Amino acid sequence: MSLRITSCFYAAIISGFLNGCTIGGEQKLTNIDRAKVALEKGDCALAFELLKTLKSNGNLEERYLLGQVLMCLAANDTEEDVAFQLIKSIRDESRKEAKKNNIDAQYRLAHMYTNTSQLLLDKDEAIYWANMAAKQGHIAAAYELSQLLVGKDSFAWLSYSADHGYGEAQWELANLYALGSAEYGVGKNKKKAFEYYKLAAENGFEMAFYDYAIDLINGDGGYKNLQEGKKWMLKAAKSGNIAAIKFFVNAYTIGCYGLNADSYQAKYWKQRLDLQAGKEAGKTESGVKSR
Repeated sequence: MSLRITSCFYAAIISGFLNGCTIGGEQKLTNIDRAKVALEKGDCALAFELLKTLKSNGNLEERYLLGQVLMCLAANDTEEDVAFQLIKSIRDESRKEAKKNNIDAQYRLAHMYTNTSQLLLDKDEAIYWANMAAKQGHIAAAYELSQLLVGKDSFAWLSYSADHGYGEAQWELANLYALGSAEYGVGKNKKKAFEYYKLAAENGFEMAFYDYAIDLINGDGGYKNLQEGKKWMLKAAKSGNIAAIKFFVNAYTIGCYGLNADSYQAKYWKQRLDLQAGKEAGKTESGVKSR
C-alpha cells in the first residue's frame, strides 16, 4: 500500500493527537497494539491507518508511537523533521516522568535510543534508564538493556526477559541456542532452542512461528510432530513469513509433508508469495528512518 502525507496533514494529525480531538472513528485501544505490531513488521502505512481511528488523550505512549510512524512515512526532510520534533518533545516529557521513577517512561527512553534515533540521547543515558526499569521488573526494558550491553551481561538480561515471558527475548535466545555464540558464551543446544521457540510462538511472537514449525516438522530439539508443525507453518504463512509461504508452494507443487500435490493450492500460495514479496520490497523502500 502506498501512502503519501503532506506536511500540512502531518501538522493536522499531530495537533489532533496533542489536543485530544477525534482523528476518525471511535477509540479502539486494541489498535494501539496492532499498530505496534505493524510498525515492528515494517508496515508503516497500516500502522498509520490504525492510529487514525483513535481519539487520544495525549498520553506519551500513543504520541511516541505516532512519531515513529510519521518518521517512517516521511517523504521529505520537512516531514521527517516534524516527526523528529514530536519525538524530541516526548523525550523531554519522558525524562521528567522517568526521574519520578515511572518505569514506562524509563523504558521509553531506552527504546528511543535503540529503535528510533541515537540523536535523542546518548548510549550511557539509555543504559541508565533501561537498567533502572529492568531492575524493577520491566521485562521489555530488560530486553532493551540486553541490546545495549555485550557479552555475559547482555545474555543475563536477555535470559531474564525471556524467562519472564517477553516474546522477542525468547525468540532471540532461541536463535542463540540454535547456532551457539562464543560472544555470549553459549554452546549450541537444539533442545533449549526448541523450548524457547515454543515459548515465543505460544506467546504470539510471529517471527517465532516459522522456527517452531520447522523444528516440529524436522524433529529438531528432540520432538517431532508433523501435524502440529504444519499448523504453526500455516500461522507463519498467514502472518506473511516468506519462507513459510514457500513451504506451501513447494509442498503443494510436488506433494510432500503429508500434503497431496494440488495445482490450485500451489497457484494460490504462489500468488500469496508474489504479493508478500511486493510488500517486502515496499517496506525496504519506505523503512523506518534513522538519524
